[in-house]
Amino acid sequence: MSKLNSSVAACALALLSGASVARAQCPLLSKLTAPDAAALDWFGYNLAVSGEVLVVGARNHDNEGGKDAGAVYVYQHYQGDSDNFELVTKLTASNAAPFDSFGVSVAIDGDILVVGATSQETVHAYIFARNQGSPDNWGEVTTITGSDTEPADFFGTHVAVSGDLVVVGAPNNGETGAAYVFARNEGGADNWGEVKKLSPSDLTPNAGFRIVSVSGDIVVVGASGADDLCPGDPQCNSGAVYLFARDQGGENNWGQLKKLTAGDASPGASFGGSTFISGDIIVVGAADDSSSIGAVYVFDRNQGGPDLWGQVKKITALDAAPDSGFGFSVSLSGEVLVVGSVVNSGELANSAYTFVRDAGGADNWGQINKLVAPDGPQDVLFGRRVAVNTSVAFIAAPYDDDACPGNPQCDSGAVYFFDSTGVDCNVNGICDSFDIADETSGDCNKNLIPDECDIDSGLSDDHNGDDVPDECQPCQLADIDDDGTVGIGDFLLVLAQWGPCPPQCLGDVDGDGDVGILDFLLVLASWGACR
Repeated sequence: MSKLNSSVAACALALLSGASVARAQCPLLSKLTAPDAAALDWFGYNLAVSGEVLVVGARNHDNEGGKDAGAVYVYQHYQGDSDNFELVTKLTASNAAPFDSFGVSVAIDGDILVVGATSQETVHAYIFARNQGSPDNWGEVTTITGSDTEPADFFGTHVAVSGDLVVVGAPNNGETGAAYVFARNEGGADNWGEVKKLSPSDLTPNAGFRIVSVSGDIVVVGASGADDLCPGDPQCNSGAVYLFARDQGGENNWGQLKKLTAGDASPGASFGGSTFISGDIIVVGAADDSSSIGAVYVFDRNQGGPDLWGQVKKITALDAAPDSGFGFSVSLSGEVLVVGSVVNSGELANSAYTFVRDAGGADNWGQINKLVAPDGPQDVLFGRRVAVNTSVAFIAAPYDDDACPGNPQCDSGAVYFFDSTGVDCNVNGICDSFDIADETSGDCNKNLIPDECDIDSGLSDDHNGDDVPDECQPCQLADIDDDGTVGIGDFLLVLAQWGPCPPQCLGDVDGDGDVGILDFLLVLASWGACR
């Protein structure tokens, strides 16, 4: 593992410095624009991905509902073509009206899609289901609203979904903001009724409690305007993140579980301006930290003890600079984290960064790549929103001008696709994550590097020559007599060959050229039937 982590970290540094490395960097995979793109649509104002389905909001798109009624585009990826995301449908609200901004927020999990709208007249978020009406129809199931919300609350500015739960943020509800939890069968089958309004008692005015994410039985809400570090100062904005659990305080009570702040909290950091939870990992953006250099904080459920949600890491970009806004957006899938960097200075270009969990060491979250728009000016708001699945990092650029070239005020919008780890180690013209996703290459140790590259580069050994890294098959290596079981026969073979031995002699389980105590221990560790 140490060889792997140091190699990945070195590769990341070399890529950023422009040095030549064995693992070639993959180019931009594709750029997506709406088929009916028009000026000021802001396609990509928000986006989300679940598996092979990508959804993109265009909050200012004009449609039959009127000016800026908004639209959402649903795309499906088809296996075998890394950048083939085809438009499945274009969604608009059933009650579309001018200035609804339908698509200001989007979230998807499996077959459920949630869309936020911030109309001046109505207060709704919309729920769609993949097979509502017909297969792959993505029909509207219902609209939802908070029990006490008004248009000025901006209910729907932020939405999240996980399984049978939907969470919606309302930043202007009361003086502090609020979030609302809805459950699919609350009040009846597929009713999507409200279960709980979340609004912690310690919130201060203008806390901005609204940035929602959800995974399983945990809801995360960011309040980037919280002033815990300097109480009473409305301009403090040190920020905080609140965790709620389904059964905290009683069945389906959704009580507060934990309040997170940065380990090095500072005034003006806006900690909680972006949040994402996936399983046992929470990532929190603080884009204004340290003169807007920005930072991202990683928390783990069991860091420091069971369910303590302790801080694991503070992440900054390797080329960190003031006013770069690193952490403006975040997204996580498995071992890959993508961070958007939206600058506050005309001297810097917007960008996004990819990180891998164990690059550089266990839970180190080392930087692997920096992504920039290769074809556009720096003011396209590249990185305003990011999303990632197993293979692809999606970077939104809602101010892109492709619909009207030469007009810098066009702002029709676009989404850029990059390989999620950005490298092609076997130089076959296909990015590594697609080799792995399509099973062209194996990745038995789950390090996001094809097995053949692990072996060829010396990161992993393959003493039995079966093209599988040895660390993935310790039992097979210890089964010296090849009878399907590690037992007394293998133990005796180790004893019989004790001492220095020629390359690949049977008793040399660890491949160090000597049959000794380590080989004996490997046999003991693998004792029993191989599976």
